[in-house]
Amino acid sequence: DGYLRGQATDSLSEDVLHEAYKDTLSPLHELSTLIYKQDGTTVAYGELINRPERPILRLVDVVGSDSKSLQFIYERFLEYVLARIYVARESGIIPSGGAIPPEVYVESLRCGKTNVVFMGAMRNALIIDLQRTLDYSTIISLARDYRGNYEVAAMVNDVCNTLIRENYESEIFTLIGRMLDANLEDGVAVTERLNALTKKISKGEATTEIIRSHRELHGRLEPIIHLRQVAMVNTFNGLLLSDYFNEELYSRDPMEFVWRMVCDPIKEVAEDACIYTYYLSNHSHTLDYTPL
Repeated sequence: DGYLRGQATDSLSEDVLHEAYKDTLSPLHELSTLIYKQDGTTVAYGELINRPERPILRLVDVVGSDSKSLQFIYERFLEYVLARIYVARESGIIPSGGAIPPEVYVESLRCGKTNVVFMGAMRNALIIDLQRTLDYSTIISLARDYRGNYEVAAMVNDVCNTLIRENYESEIFTLIGRMLDANLEDGVAVTERLNALTKKISKGEATTEIIRSHRELHGRLEPIIHLRQVAMVNTFNGLLLSDYFNEELYSRDPMEFVWRMVCDPIKEVAEDACIYTYYLSNHSHTLDYTPL
């Protein structure tokens, strides 16, 4: 709640955690059961708080109170905990048990304390919910419909980067495939008209009407073009530069995406894919700096 109100915090009150342990409907209940048991605290909690080197958690005094707070020292662990709490709370108010809607993330980013921990928590929440529901509509909507929102775009890029670097193969391959499949209801007709006008302009046959129509059609296709560009960046600068690809560990071939992009019916997308293909040869290392 603190982060969503724009107030960053790295600790949880023991009093709040004790109450959550008794309340099975609390978003903190699952976390509290990892800490407490009927006759005390869990072994796992003890390991995290008493590690002689680099402890993950520690108990700190609360100023003006006799109680203590549980402080998260390791930020990545805090990001994960916040994400689990966020998904538990937001998914719990969706009657169908479906994916958390994109506008919920957008509103959280608008109101929240957008520091590194909070952004990491939002990234993890999106991935956790994606795995929970196998519903890709939320992340695709965030990439397509909120492309002008810097924080949303950063979150989507972070999600894709994590899926690639942590080798969530099924999720990233499915996501890129869905982005390449996306289209308008009349997308084929709009693309054909746009390509025809683009050809006339490139031949020097542009008129005021042709330019106006070209801008109108390009504006209609812009959300789809942007999805293709997101897929392109994460294919050429992600999958194809991963150690997993270069060590032939993927069960699918990312080059299938390259073929689809260079053959994309939208001329602008196909041309961009050809440029990315050319510059791919300039890379000498993978994302993890393994020589190619």
